[in-house]
Amino acid sequence: MMENEFLINTVLEDDLKGIFELEKQVFGKMSYPLFVLRQFYDICQDCFLIATDSQNKVLGYTLGNYNIQTQTGWILSLAVSADIQSKGVGFSLSQSLIEKMKNHGITQIFLTVSPTNHAALKLYKKLQFVAHSFDNNYYGDQEERMVMCLNPKL
Repeated sequence: MMENEFLINTVLEDDLKGIFELEKQVFGKMSYPLFVLRQFYDICQDCFLIATDSQNKVLGYTLGNYNIQTQTGWILSLAVSADIQSKGVGFSLSQSLIEKMKNHGITQIFLTVSPTNHAALKLYKKLQFVAHSFDNNYYGDQEERMVMCLNPKL
């Protein structure tokens, strides 16, 4: 798949079920429930992006939010269908979300990632995120997470 073989758009309500199916495929028991995705749709609309192919199949999505007062943003989720990972979808989705946040005056963007998720770490480093902190119990269930940060102004 070439980078131009998919479209990135803001999520529509009709996209939520497809995103939920992708969530289950990628994250399993850690996936967001459909009702949570619906609530994210209501509160994070301009930072909830979807990548689809020419048949409107969901290839990936990303979700973030930002705080204008602190000029900080968070990438809350990024998922790409297993059969097309490393084809540019995750990179393009992330770049699009970062650009939207920058357009709102956001100067720092954070995310968390499992320190054993080497593919995600490689992607985030390519996007110029750097390690910010480490938490051995980020979710309160002994789940290790690395917090990474991007300063778009650098």
